[in-house]
Amino acid sequence: MSEDQIPETDTSKGFTVQIINSATGEIEWEDDVPTTMLDTLEWWIQTSVDDFISTVPKIDEYGGKSDGSADLRIMGRNLGELLGWDDASDAVLQELAVWFYAQGKIGRLISNYSQKVPGKADTWHDTTIYSLMARRLQQSGNWP
Repeated sequence: MSEDQIPETDTSKGFTVQIINSATGEIEWEDDVPTTMLDTLEWWIQTSVDDFISTVPKIDEYGGKSDGSADLRIMGRNLGELLGWDDASDAVLQELAVWFYAQGKIGRLISNYSQKVPGKADTWHDTTIYSLMARRLQQSGNWP
């Protein structure tokens, strides 16, 4: 869809958002998104960019080479054995390792809350990074 095909929107009601459907790759339009959501949308986009930027160092830390991460493969293999999952793919085993690391972050949050202390922003941020890593493994079959 070209710019001249952008749907008209009554901005008193909301605004139009261009969305790329991840399943089809097609551009879709969501009309009349409430203007009250504009701040949230802008925050979400900026946070997503920031999260991507902070994920880049994890590429080196967890195997920036073409053969992926030995750390994730070894940890995943050990977890797969522990769980009796002998026929899991390499990607699934690496995802198990990422889950293990994410579980440590969630454990830290639980500990904070049990002491009536709010969770720390960097701990929540780390869970986002691990989530992105797992999603990448699911979608591409490897990390990075």
